[in-house]
Amino acid sequence: MSNCKSPISFKMLETADGSPTLSLNDGEKMHSMQGAFAESLYIYGELLKEPIASPRILSVGLGLGYNEIITFAHFLKKGRTDFTIESYESVEFLTQALKNWIQGNSSPLQECYENILHRTCEHFAINKMPLLESLRMGLKNKTWTIKGELPLAPTTHQSFQVILYDAYSSETNQELWSESHFDSFIPTFCDPECCHFTTYAATGALNRSLKRHGFTVLKRPGFGHKRESTQAHRVGLNKGNEPRPLPS
Repeated sequence: MSNCKSPISFKMLETADGSPTLSLNDGEKMHSMQGAFAESLYIYGELLKEPIASPRILSVGLGLGYNEIITFAHFLKKGRTDFTIESYESVEFLTQALKNWIQGNSSPLQECYENILHRTCEHFAINKMPLLESLRMGLKNKTWTIKGELPLAPTTHQSFQVILYDAYSSETNQELWSESHFDSFIPTFCDPECCHFTTYAATGALNRSLKRHGFTVLKRPGFGHKRESTQAHRVGLNKGNEPRPLPS
């Protein structure tokens, strides 16, 4: 088993819906304390319903793997395998802990992942073993790749149609929430013809950059105590699909 020791102090916490989150150095939480699983479904799960053939999905901020596990469950329920997902996480401890669990090895976050797996399967009305096997096969056949720190340009030389932007807040990682970063990130990573972007945050820098690059930004309430969250769509005329209004 690979080394999973972390130079960063993480503490597991139970949120209001019974699902786990982690606090960083006894401070900032990865998710809303009103419900980590519920928040992930509300902010990120809805965007997976966009009618895209063979979607290429980018997940910025792997964390506990909520968005990835939900993504695989969504497509497993639909009987679809025509998607790819690329995840980025700068904390190696988190990437290795998740890989260990998926591959059936001991993991220091085993309890967290089992909880997330159970809740995901219950929500989508699917069995645990097929979902776990699809996660394993995703890593094995590289339809799902987990990488480290987000680069300045795609390493796969392709853009993405669905962006799940779940990076830690500007208090922890100011660079990933700066306007200059988004002005580089959006034209580099977002498919010019069809791209759907979602994140838990709503900032002026993000809003301005999305609009500057041709996105329509939808106003949506935030989850829990957050006032607003951000969803945005840029759909080329040749695609023939307008973005669906996302539920409040």
